[in-house]
Amino acid sequence: SLSRSQARRKIKFLCAILQRMIASLILWLQSLIVPLGGWGILVGSFLEEVVAPIPSALIQISGGFLLFEGKPITPENFFSFILNISIPAAVGVALGSILVYYFVYTLGDLFITRYGKYFGITITDLEKFDTKLEKKHRDLWLVFIGRMIPGIPGPLVSAFAGIFKIPFHRYFPVSVLGTFIRATFYGFIGWQIGSAYAEYQALFD
Repeated sequence: SLSRSQARRKIKFLCAILQRMIASLILWLQSLIVPLGGWGILVGSFLEEVVAPIPSALIQISGGFLLFEGKPITPENFFSFILNISIPAAVGVALGSILVYYFVYTLGDLFITRYGKYFGITITDLEKFDTKLEKKHRDLWLVFIGRMIPGIPGPLVSAFAGIFKIPFHRYFPVSVLGTFIRATFYGFIGWQIGSAYAEYQALFD
């Protein structure tokens, strides 16, 4: 078993690695978002959806902080916020979700056929559940809610849409709309953090 001193050294080592990773991620976000603006948000949101190590919502919160730090809430600034944060984030996430969506859409049935028995799931079970979901467009509502509510992993929503064969022309716009609402929420949090930081910094200038 590990001694206390050995355990502490390992914990310090892990903390040092995490600090370096976070510092590198912050520098990368600054280099991506500050010079590119909305396009940086779009690219970052796309990568956020397809690259697991990037935490969900980090791009939108960082974008609100970096691009709108210290700016007051006015109609003009809010319109700029929607153009540079909400819309690019929604489109970027939706585009990034296509990979998972089509992967599960194409190979999901094969996976269930081969391995579903280990989970007590069959293709027939999915078809029955899908029939229930299609009533009153419940499948689309679940996608919308999954994209809108903070904390729900995006790939999980994409996989859900793919496994239940929701047509792409229905899935994509609903995914964009739900993500638009969540990105606005996250981005606004970043904006307000930036405003608070600007006020705090002004006290020492």
